[in-house]
Amino acid sequence: TSQALINYFGYNKDSLANKNLDSVELTPVPTKAETELAIEGSVAGIAYHGASLLFRSETALRFYFKADSDLSGCTFTAGGMTYTPEKKGELYYVEIDGINPQELSDSITLTVASGSDTLSVVYSPMNYIVRMSQNGSTALQTLLEAMYNYYAKVDAYVKSLEG
Repeated sequence: TSQALINYFGYNKDSLANKNLDSVELTPVPTKAETELAIEGSVAGIAYHGASLLFRSETALRFYFKADSDLSGCTFTAGGMTYTPEKKGELYYVEIDGINPQELSDSITLTVASGSDTLSVVYSPMNYIVRMSQNGSTALQTLLEAMYNYYAKVDAYVKSLEG
């Protein structure tokens, strides 16, 4: 996992912390996520555009929207929290951060409301991992494969503690 991150971000590639460790056999990323993208309802002038993962100290999921005008009067909620959209170029986005490794397959429902109209988008970080592990750059595919394997190990560990 650390090798994939170092290669992806291009940091300290000549002095790896794990250089003396044996290689680890990786499980391929599944070809389909457990939960597919779902979009329900509509809000006039707002359309879901896509989603991406951000790899920082915490993993974050970013939802992008196209809007005919500014988003004043709209509320964006997920998991009981209200979010303020940010503008990036022609798009607006809402960022859900603090996603733990064992939560990568958990669905997140982001709801946009304006008056009595609602638009709900259901998406999980695993949707992104599956899609981009097949369509992203080679470096991104390697990173996502490592993230998937890390998720699988953490998920199995957490389940062993619960059972």
